[in-house]
Amino acid sequence: MTRNRRQARTVGAVGFLLAVTPWALIVLGLLFLVPVALSDGRDPESRWYPRARNAYAGWGISLYLLGVILGSQVAQLYSLSAP
Repeated sequence: MTRNRRQARTVGAVGFLLAVTPWALIVLGLLFLVPVALSDGRDPESRWYPRARNAYAGWGISLYLLGVILGSQVAQLYSLSAP
């Protein structure tokens, strides 16, 4: 395999990871919000109430927003490079 083909594969793999990363952050953020949503209306003394509910909410919101922001930046970069 020539150097140009190897470099093209590397650039393609990095580009793919950058395109997937925002979606992964959004999904991860939503997964962190599942226990928060399920605990809504439950008694805080219940064993089904997550003890780290605020931490789950913080991580979920942060990761979701980071994914949305990164996704919008990737879309802007794509629109600049499109003919």
